[in-house]
Amino acid sequence: AGDPSLTDEDGTRRDMGRYIYYQPYLGPTWYVSSDGDVLNGDGSAGNPLSSILAAINLANEGDEIIVSEGTYSGEGNRDIYFLGKAVTVRSSGSPESTIIDAGGGNRRVFVFEPHGSYPAETDATMIEGFTIQGGYFDNGTDGAGIYINESNVEINNTEISYNTASNVGGGIFSDQSTIVIKNSTISNNSSYLGGGLRADHNSIINIDSTDINSNTAIHRGGGIYASDWAEISISNTNIKWNEAEQ
Repeated sequence: AGDPSLTDEDGTRRDMGRYIYYQPYLGPTWYVSSDGDVLNGDGSAGNPLSSILAAINLANEGDEIIVSEGTYSGEGNRDIYFLGKAVTVRSSGSPESTIIDAGGGNRRVFVFEPHGSYPAETDATMIEGFTIQGGYFDNGTDGAGIYINESNVEINNTEISYNTASNVGGGIFSDQSTIVIKNSTISNNSSYLGGGLRADHNSIINIDSTDINSNTAIHRGGGIYASDWAEISISNTNIKWNEAEQ
């Protein structure tokens, strides 16, 4: 308990028990690198953190998290909760070169929802410049790539691909949420309903300048499936090569 040679689930040094851990860097811009020091990284440009979740945990409202190009997986880079914080998480490079891989095993990449004592995310929350892949659920859970519940999120210049949910929303699942998706790609995701995107329960989705292609659904909505008064606005977007049995 509190041993600084061990890490917590976010990939940072284990919480203080009888050991003292001093955090010298206080933002407001936080840096993450696949080569970051797991135990000693403080989030500064010269000493980046090794996981995205660690940066979110340390960030304050309005802060920005810059993620270097690389592949991020494992502890602290899957099932990433934003804890109700209005922060921007963006890549320093291209989506093709900045990959967040959940690694399957009934895990997803990003989660936006009220969580414990933490509130829902607001429209000041944004992710930009990533490939989001490897989300996988075979246990009836929704939203393998990104799960959004009662939250507001902007997704920009991001590729959401190769995520699979046995229930709904292989790429993205939205419930009672407002989402803006711009300049992005939703492709090669799969689920029972809404292979690329499932919008449910009064969700409001605005999609602009985005490609939605090659997604599959066992039942309905290979690319997009909306129900229960969800509203979807689509402009300047290509929707093609999506398949569903019905």
